[in-house]
Amino acid sequence: MRLPGAQITHHIRNRVRIRIPEKKGDRSYFNALSKTLDSELKGMKADVSPVTGSLVVWGLSLDLDRLFALAESKGLFARAVCPTSESSAEPSCRISALASRTVSLINTGLKKITKNQLDMSSTAFVLLVIHACREILKGNLTAPSWFTALWFATNIYNNNMKGAGADLDTAAPDDGGADG
Repeated sequence: MRLPGAQITHHIRNRVRIRIPEKKGDRSYFNALSKTLDSELKGMKADVSPVTGSLVVWGLSLDLDRLFALAESKGLFARAVCPTSESSAEPSCRISALASRTVSLINTGLKKITKNQLDMSSTAFVLLVIHACREILKGNLTAPSWFTALWFATNIYNNNMKGAGADLDTAAPDDGGADG
C-alpha cells in the first residue's frame, strides 16, 4: 500500500507545517490522523486541517525524524519524494525544497554531534559573533563587515534563541495563515 506523500511547507524551531495534498478535504483521514498523533506524540501537539490538507505540529521536543517514522509505521503518510522529471516537479520539489531538506539534515547532524547543545541557529550566531570580534581586533572598524555580522547574530538570537525555554502551553497553535 502506498502512503500519501507529505511535504514540509514551513519549518521553524519547535514548529512544522506539513501538507498532504492527496488527502485535502478528507475529513475522516484527518480525524484519524489527529487521534493517532494525539495518542502517540509525547511532548508535541498537532492540529489538523482537512480544508487545507495540512497538519501543524509544535512542541519543545519537536523531532521531524521521529514524527515521520511514527507516521510511516502507523500507515499515515510518508515524506514526499520529488519526481525525477523537472517538467512534473511541484513547487515543493524545486531548489527551495532541496535547500530546506539539506539544511534540515545539517541541523540534525549538528544536534547529534553536539548532543543537542548546538543547532544551525546557535552555530550561526556563534560564528557571526566570532567573525565580528575578529574584524574589530584587526582594527577593521570602518568596514561594515563586523557590524553586519553582529546585526545578523542579533536577529538570529531574537528570532530563534530568545524564547527557547518557553513553556509548551504558551506556544500558540497555527492561525491557518497564508501558508496553510
